[in-house]
Amino acid sequence: MSAVAEEPSRRTQRQLAAGPRKGEIRETQILDALERLLAAKPFTELTMDDIARQSGLSRSALYFYFASKEAALGALHQRTYTAMARTTDPLTEAGDATEASMRRAIDEVCRNWREHTAALRTFHETAMVSPDFGERWRDRLETHVTTLAGLIEGERVAGRAQVGPPTADAIASAWFWMLEGQFYELFRRDHTRADEDELVDTLTSLWVRAIAAT
Repeated sequence: MSAVAEEPSRRTQRQLAAGPRKGEIRETQILDALERLLAAKPFTELTMDDIARQSGLSRSALYFYFASKEAALGALHQRTYTAMARTTDPLTEAGDATEASMRRAIDEVCRNWREHTAALRTFHETAMVSPDFGERWRDRLETHVTTLAGLIEGERVAGRAQVGPPTADAIASAWFWMLEGQFYELFRRDHTRADEDELVDTLTSLWVRAIAAT
């Protein structure tokens, strides 16, 4: 009994020790290539041949991993979203939605936009014209709204935020989608770090005003 129970654990340990599998490495290679291409060319103009060449793979090898460029973009979105989801860590770790915690979280959002500008801009634009991609994009981003609404409720219970109406969900949704739109507008054009700092300051101030106790 114990030998059978231990076998999966030993197998898992060997897999971890061996590092990423070849397929995982290839997929990372493809997604990295796609992100580089998006910085130089609109997604609508990209072809699978472009992605294959940038990845250093044959066209047939690329199709083994992704059936279309849309599928590759979806995988890149999932990978990037996983990183973006950590932007709420300053809020959940602090256990509150006060000004200092929110400023750190918005700074993290800004850093991610800076590091993944082309990808995030493409996700936003593709979501506007592709119903399927747009639904997945919105569903993932709505998880941030849920987190923010919960934090607002916590601030209300603690007496640090005004009690609605509007509801916590309504405030969180309006503020978050404003944040998303403002970062998209900033990073779709040339700008300075001072512009980024100003946007972080503005969004932080608007958050505080939106939930401040009266």
